[in-house]
Amino acid sequence: MVVALAVVVVALAVVVVVGSGVVVVGSVVVVTSGVRILIVVVVVEAVERVVVVAMTVELPTTRLVTGEEAKL
Repeated sequence: MVVALAVVVVALAVVVVVGSGVVVVGSVVVVTSGVRILIVVVVVEAVERVVVVAMTVELPTTRLVTGEEAKL
């Protein structure tokens, strides 16, 4: 499960999102409000925990944890 999720996240790790929308990567949800988001790093910290580091253009770098919803 975690390995499969990590593979999916890595596969989408260079996606740039522009405009409003919701990006779902496994159970990671990023809500965008016209902010360009570039997911640059994926870190598997534990068996049930996958952390995505998302870098935005207008906002500071944000760490997103699986199952956590972040409004940027």
